[in-house]
Amino acid sequence: MSGWEVKCRERMVPTHSAITEAEHRLAKVAARFGGYAEGRGSLSHPDGSPA
Repeated sequence: MSGWEVKCRERMVPTHSAITEAEHRLAKVAARFGGYAEGRGSLSHPDGSPA
């Protein structure tokens, strides 16, 4: 079995609703290609500013 791994990046204020909406958008796009969205992460500097 072969596959692809796609990583996406989006700058946002990490509220529950913003994260949920982003997860739904990614899942919808992945499903169009027979895939699925799995996991998420957050990057920032130690002072809390965006990476």
